[in-house]
Amino acid sequence: MLFGLGEVCAEGLSTSMYGEMGLDAWAISPKRPAMATDGASATATHSYDALGLPDTDTEWHFKPVSPWLRFSGSAQLASDVEANFKFRADQVAGMHVDAANLDWAASPSFGFRAGVVNFSTNWCRTYDVDSPWVAEPDFFCRSNGYMNINNAAPGVQAYTNTSLGAYRVQTVVGLYRPLFMLYNSDEFGFHPPKQNFHIDFNRKIGAAVNVLNTQTATQVRLGTLRSDEGGAYAPGSEVDGHRTRQNLIDNYYFGFDTAVRPFLRFRYTWSQYRSHLISDELPVIQDKEYSQTVELIYDWQATDVLALGMSKFSIAAAQNDVSQNIRADDYYYQLSPAYFAAWRHQWGEAIYSTLQWTHATQTSGYNGARSSGSGSALGLRLGFQF
Repeated sequence: MLFGLGEVCAEGLSTSMYGEMGLDAWAISPKRPAMATDGASATATHSYDALGLPDTDTEWHFKPVSPWLRFSGSAQLASDVEANFKFRADQVAGMHVDAANLDWAASPSFGFRAGVVNFSTNWCRTYDVDSPWVAEPDFFCRSNGYMNINNAAPGVQAYTNTSLGAYRVQTVVGLYRPLFMLYNSDEFGFHPPKQNFHIDFNRKIGAAVNVLNTQTATQVRLGTLRSDEGGAYAPGSEVDGHRTRQNLIDNYYFGFDTAVRPFLRFRYTWSQYRSHLISDELPVIQDKEYSQTVELIYDWQATDVLALGMSKFSIAAAQNDVSQNIRADDYYYQLSPAYFAAWRHQWGEAIYSTLQWTHATQTSGYNGARSSGSGSALGLRLGFQF
């Protein structure tokens, strides 16, 4: 939740700032297995990671009780130029700038953005004022690795805003360069290389369309993003004889949000990633990764919001390394259903709490082998808005 300090005006400059900070506390069972190099422990750790619990994929070393911060600001520099900034600090993403751009509205229906901009190919609610979750149900919105791929990057965008009767249609197309000014210098798809690898390029192109019915508040979003990443190992440090690596990743997104009753909303999101890992110009691994999420969000009363969610995340990967004479159609498989419930309560004008329960199961394994497991997490967020 984000509430603001309001607007400050000085000689025509209008600024708006919003923020929140607080503590998250998690009780998770079972506990994460200790990292080890032997096969049994490595398998146990990987199986645990497939649950996607809050301690699975974090930028900072996970702690059961951790502080966090969100900040969002904008400044109207001229009648048609706005500067935007968004920053977060938490153990999932670390310290991360999610927006730092200039927005030029060339006309009421057409404009440009330049700087760190959001791809608009998801509905992750990091800065939303009405999110009921501590950790979102969508796997792509609560995992650090996936947020690096599908969140934001330095780039340029062109956008349109059009009204057609009761509908507002927004479109955006963009070109992005995550390596610019070292914004994200280590992103390399789902199979990041090990030591002695230098990423030479990371190029993205994306487009999205959002349609909103202003009378019913029903919203639909379609989006797509293509990532092309490549680099090379230092001489003498090749892996499995391979010198160069390239990742091609295609992301497709669909989101639907509508009110089924005056105080009850239904939300459905679907994401698909198709990844091709290429070594020395030969295909090696092909990934298909899916995430589907269904949510019901109920505004119980003015101070309380209840939410239920279900998600299903899956991976199907094939390996076909011609140079090593390796072929495996079932190189890796994962299916991770999860269930969520949350209650958010506003205690006063500036203080709120969110209580969330998560239960996840998983079936995963390499080359036909399968392991299964389950886990639960109970989280409490205390937030202060400023």
